[in-house]
Amino acid sequence: MSVTLKTIMGKMRVLSGQSFFVRDEVLLNALGRKIAAYATDAAHVERMIDAWVSRTTEMLRIADVASLAAESVQGGASTLPEPCSACAQYGGSFVIREMDGGSAGRCDCMRGLALRTMDSARARNGLKHSEVA
Repeated sequence: MSVTLKTIMGKMRVLSGQSFFVRDEVLLNALGRKIAAYATDAAHVERMIDAWVSRTTEMLRIADVASLAAESVQGGASTLPEPCSACAQYGGSFVIREMDGGSAGRCDCMRGLALRTMDSARARNGLKHSEVA
């Protein structure tokens, strides 16, 4: 593995406040091992997670890891604005808000606004993770 399972699990746990996040340790470990098998480095894991949460509010499926890894293997030019300092520390997709024990949500910066807009468009169109190109 070029990325440790501990690193991957830490990056995924940032999303643990989301309603779609699976808390089953066996499933999380299997998902983490699959991501580790495909990720080239820690930055690739970040891009994979960013791509996943930027287009869906469903838990990543083990079967989708290979295609997600392939599409995010190179940094590529993102059309999203750069994350602000608040959301950058959580991968640029969410911020942790302190309320009732804390929860993750989209940031109020330009990137967060763009991601919320994408979320709304997907919800209106009823798109699921596997249906997004």
